[in-house]
Amino acid sequence: MRKNHISKKRFIKAFFAEVLKKIKRRRLEDENILTNPELIKANRTDRDMRAFLSVSDNSYIQNRKQRLLCLYDPVAENQLGMFDTIMGLLHGIIIRDPTKDKRIVELCAKLPPSCMVAGGYERGQVRTFMEGYVPETILKDIHHRGEQGADYYFRVRKYWGTYKDEVIKAISHPELLKYVNPEIAENLLSIAKNREIKDITDEDIRKINVIYSFALFMKTGKEQSDR
Repeated sequence: MRKNHISKKRFIKAFFAEVLKKIKRRRLEDENILTNPELIKANRTDRDMRAFLSVSDNSYIQNRKQRLLCLYDPVAENQLGMFDTIMGLLHGIIIRDPTKDKRIVELCAKLPPSCMVAGGYERGQVRTFMEGYVPETILKDIHHRGEQGADYYFRVRKYWGTYKDEVIKAISHPELLKYVNPEIAENLLSIAKNREIKDITDEDIRKINVIYSFALFMKTGKEQSDR
């Protein structure tokens, strides 16, 4: 820790934050599951997810099975593949994602663990490849982690007024309740209708947009099938 300029206080704080996060995820708390409970029960999704989390959600990967599960999540890839296939058929295109190519996945699975920490840094492969393109101050920064879509909530709040009514209409559709947890959907609908956007939490914004995206997916599929 001293070598990397990390204080004991910071290390202990980060360690316990990760432990609590892991415990919370393994509980699969109801308020974070947007899927209709009846679907979860019928398809035993909760059992599969608990099994996945029990071996993949670790700060340290202890064996090959955990490593492969962290590298390639079969459940997530199956859902992404289904989505790409359906959308491709609906719009008459072939969706190709290089990162989901079987050869790429197999190559990454065969790489020795030392590649992941090339040069003594985590994400070593990316850091090595980006030398000369990204400033050294960023490449060698091990104290801060970037965030995907860092301005996501800012953009949602900025443009909320332009698509609020469309969102409310979409997530109000009764057909959604076959797939979405009714209690959560009704609560989010009430929040979207009655609260100012500045008073809606980031987590509720995320959930509203997840359900909204699913509603658009269903709408697109129905329109195409009715043609």
